[in-house]
Amino acid sequence: MIAVTDYKRYVFECIGIVITLIFCIIIFNYWQDSADIFSNEKIYRSEAIASCSGKSLIVSGNYNERLFIKSVLKYGINDYDVLVFGSSRAMFIGEKEMPVKLHLRNLAVSGGSLYDDIAIWHAYVENEKKTPQMVVIGVDPWIFNHNNGETRWKETLFDEYAAAMKNWGLTQQEKRNFDIYKSLLSISYTRESIKKLFTDMQPLAVLENQESVTDGKQIMYADGSHEYSKSDEYGTGSEEKAKKYIGGKVYQLEEYDVLDDKLKNDFSVFIKNIQDRGIKVVFFLPPYHPIVYEYLSREAKYRKVLEAEQWVKDYARENGIVVVGSYDPKAIGLDGDAFIDGMHMKRHHNPVRFTIK
Repeated sequence: MIAVTDYKRYVFECIGIVITLIFCIIIFNYWQDSADIFSNEKIYRSEAIASCSGKSLIVSGNYNERLFIKSVLKYGINDYDVLVFGSSRAMFIGEKEMPVKLHLRNLAVSGGSLYDDIAIWHAYVENEKKTPQMVVIGVDPWIFNHNNGETRWKETLFDEYAAAMKNWGLTQQEKRNFDIYKSLLSISYTRESIKKLFTDMQPLAVLENQESVTDGKQIMYADGSHEYSKSDEYGTGSEEKAKKYIGGKVYQLEEYDVLDDKLKNDFSVFIKNIQDRGIKVVFFLPPYHPIVYEYLSREAKYRKVLEAEQWVKDYARENGIVVVGSYDPKAIGLDGDAFIDGMHMKRHHNPVRFTIK
């Protein structure tokens, strides 16, 4: 009888230890929050203020770009002449790309979707001090793919997106992402949290000198535009990276069976909302590396990429919108040397210029 009692006590003690360990992991991951998915915009307040005050930042690691954008819009002046939306493929667009001096803010985010564009536009309108003259929208082919798999916007921008849809009288079918709480028990998230605990390096910091922008790092200029390190901007090897890019699933383009009607309609309402404010809209079609584009053109399952470009051009023509760029690099005179990898163009190779008329 005593042995059985001792065994039960041992089992309960083991269960208690496991529960305590799990609880500690949850608390630790929530406290460190390596991807800032449980934080609010205050966490980037000083960096956002520095950026909006004319200082460039150095990007040394992963940070919550969407949360940073919210900080910029909350703590900045928001009196811009030009706004830029889109994905990382539009992040290079800045005041350098304008023919005259204009106050510009690049609000593009990695993996940017239509949901991101709508949410960030709504956040800007809620905080604006001045109506911009022009809005440049990087239109990636995946924004019309309902199966693109991009959910990061739900972690940070869900409320802004839902508010915009309500204001515009559109049906809101998306649901808040509660999967983020799985991160609290994720081994990889715990690993990143431990790394964050024992490193002094900040993913965002005020840029002191250009020499600190080494491989793998980027400059975020005061206008929000990004530029890669010199080794990336002027390096070679994009061909191998392009081949690797199409070696497996192509980013956000899998299961692209149809240009989603609801996404096209939401896109149209989004653009009309901008134009109704008297703002010029410009569509930017970011090019792919020649190897990637040739592959996408050849493979039947990616033909929606070509259809997306044609649909955007038709829509633009019908609504008086200027289109610059093309998914086809040859159409705008680019070869493989103009690319860092399969889908990102080198800034100094950029042939695109934007004008306000």
